[in-house]
Amino acid sequence: MRIAFVTLIFLVSIAALAQEPVSRLSPAQLRIEFVTRQISANPAKPNLYTELAISLLRRERETSDKTLLDQAQTALDKASTLAPANLESQKAEVALLLARDDFRDALALAQSLNKKVPDDVLIYGYIADADIAQGDYSDAEKAAQWMLDLRTHNVPGLLRAAELRQLFGDSEGALQFLNDCYQQTTPDQSEDAAWILSRMAEINLSTGKLDAADQLTQKALASFPAYYRALEAQAQVREAQHKYIKAAELLHSRNQHFPQAGSIYAEAVAQEQAGHTADANQLYATFEPLAEAQSAKADNDNRDLVLYYIGRKQNAKGLRIAQLAGSQRHDVWTLDSLAQALYASGDYADAQKQIEKALAPGIRDGVIFYHAAEISAALKNQAAAVQYLKLSLEANSESTVSDNARAMLARFSPSEYGSRRKDY
Repeated sequence: MRIAFVTLIFLVSIAALAQEPVSRLSPAQLRIEFVTRQISANPAKPNLYTELAISLLRRERETSDKTLLDQAQTALDKASTLAPANLESQKAEVALLLARDDFRDALALAQSLNKKVPDDVLIYGYIADADIAQGDYSDAEKAAQWMLDLRTHNVPGLLRAAELRQLFGDSEGALQFLNDCYQQTTPDQSEDAAWILSRMAEINLSTGKLDAADQLTQKALASFPAYYRALEAQAQVREAQHKYIKAAELLHSRNQHFPQAGSIYAEAVAQEQAGHTADANQLYATFEPLAEAQSAKADNDNRDLVLYYIGRKQNAKGLRIAQLAGSQRHDVWTLDSLAQALYASGDYADAQKQIEKALAPGIRDGVIFYHAAEISAALKNQAAAVQYLKLSLEANSESTVSDNARAMLARFSPSEYGSRRKDY
């Protein structure tokens, strides 16, 4: 069995690597190639299987190829067989659980490891990741602070701190942390650099700084060509610029390799905005069953599925998916999605409760503020609606809802914002 396992992993990896010239191999691919050769020569060393799993996880982040997660699990199972309860293997197991969006199990395992090794920076990072994903921001902040206390300015700690800064409404602080991370990234860490640049682009996009976001996506793609996350961010920039055909082209390019339900939905929306109705409908027809099949799993695209159903006036289906997601997670985006579904279903009071929870950490997001305005308007609270609309435009004057926000403000305050009226 040992020889068969090594042969399988080695052949699969080499076959995948052989598809590209050596000069074009990514950092993760190069590491996979090296480790598989080491395993072939030393099949009884458990640390090599752990290293292989970590490399496969890095390759999954490079590509979004979810099949690599199963390969990583196989490698970790082998490592555990050879060396049960090995710390590094268990840490890699937490990373794998996080990659699968299994945040509850990831948190439980990370916390148990933290008790055994209370000074491990990366374990605190995993705890922060799981807490952020589940909306436990106070606990996440404590874990991230421990990381920075243990090792000042370490990149993993700064990355978690940046995520929290944005959620707490401090986008500039988040960008400063990410820039610090980027400055510490070496030239050979091309995907790491592209990931950081893409996150910086996303934050700039969320505050309406389209030129800065565009430049950052271009820089990310120069560092790591065809990087799916940078292509997605660049497409969002083009949509904000109302260049829908270009956005659709970028997302179509992204979906040529390892498309996910969320990226298929994004392309469908862009194609629809570009006026390519037939292409959009074909993509929607692919997206819906795929997203539905994943809806009860930890790794899902439920937020997009809620938007899809609401957009088609299938509000009962949208609410079902939103409530399912809300039973699993309580992060800002899940709460906002649930608020949207409740609003579409006419349950404005509960919608208000959920949107207030979403805004509670301090996030300044133009789209969420706009949803809060819609709910307030439905509850006949015009003053609150106007306030949320102003906040929406202050947070991001170029968001996907900014035109609607301006039109809605004109309805409530025509003397200040114009006379254009629109029914809501």
